[in-house]
Amino acid sequence: MTVPTYDPNEPARLQENDWDCSVESTEWALYAWGRTPDDDWLEQSMMAAGVVSPAVGLCDASGAGLARWVNTEYGEFGYWAENLNPVSFDQLASEAATLSHPIMAGGRAFFKGSTIERCYRDIRAAKFHPFDPEKTLVHGGRLALGLPVDEV
Repeated sequence: MTVPTYDPNEPARLQENDWDCSVESTEWALYAWGRTPDDDWLEQSMMAAGVVSPAVGLCDASGAGLARWVNTEYGEFGYWAENLNPVSFDQLASEAATLSHPIMAGGRAFFKGSTIERCYRDIRAAKFHPFDPEKTLVHGGRLALGLPVDEV
């Protein structure tokens, strides 16, 4: 069995609800591997398995339940998810740089002490956490007018 080629340029999925970040991240990872699961099926399947809920989002903040769900649903097709805890930012960045497979890291992965690391993470995470609509318009307007955009 051949696993499809990973496409690191697969566009990010926007969150549809305030609780479904892990659902959308999983959808992105699967699409990046060439799978095209139905969004409603994905959400319902993850809820039925107790992986996510509208009340709390990801039910197991460690990500172990999500990794187990991916392996149950997609393992037979050659896909595999791991839950390594804890993982340093340096480990994530090093592995992500290989562009060999999608990496999903939860909210806890976005915290670290160094200003440089924080700035790098903010830049990398921007496509997953874009500005709200008002700030987007202000930012775009400042860019169009040639005004500084370091503060929005």
